[in-house]
Amino acid sequence: MNPVTDGKTRHLRRVTSLKLAEMSAGGTWPACAKALGIPWTTAQQSLNVLKRVLGSARAWAEFDRAVERIACALDSDSNRIDYANRRRELSSWHLSDASWAELCDGLKAFRSRPTSPNPSAATALLWALVTQGDYLHSPVLQQLRDVERDTTSVVASVNQILRAAKCGKGEKALLAKRLNEYAGHLALACDQTDGADSPWSTPSLSTRV
Repeated sequence: MNPVTDGKTRHLRRVTSLKLAEMSAGGTWPACAKALGIPWTTAQQSLNVLKRVLGSARAWAEFDRAVERIACALDSDSNRIDYANRRRELSSWHLSDASWAELCDGLKAFRSRPTSPNPSAATALLWALVTQGDYLHSPVLQQLRDVERDTTSVVASVNQILRAAKCGKGEKALLAKRLNEYAGHLALACDQTDGADSPWSTPSLSTRV
């Protein structure tokens, strides 16, 4: 995989998820993609990238063995997380204005540019953190696509927060830390429900960072 890049990592995770779904439930690759909420065109793109990156049959065999090891580890883990339930719980969830204000409390005001951090970007990132999914396929972005609205500014905003989190400096980095903490509360709230018939309230931040 050298050199390892964010793009390669994203495609590798996506194809690994597809392979695990196939091992678990069988079915075709398109069916596995649908079960995971991954558009088939996106899944195909990741498969094509991984084919180019791995190249040889030997590398693909090693990939299969690696996925087998992951499957065995998951199978022996008695404390597995139901990510499908988390996706269901967050399918129509959006960060409230009050929660966004709390997340930004004490931080210098962000510039009111289209790509500045905003509730929609925070919602997409929180969904990704809680579900371990790709924020590009978050419900908030899909809803914008459904009404034919441009998602460029929201995607750019998420990427700004992610870059700030990596460098660890500035107001956006502090926001990223708070979002990580908030995601932990949100994940716990999802896991404590019995499904769509058990609504939960939006958690508050317990500490300041």
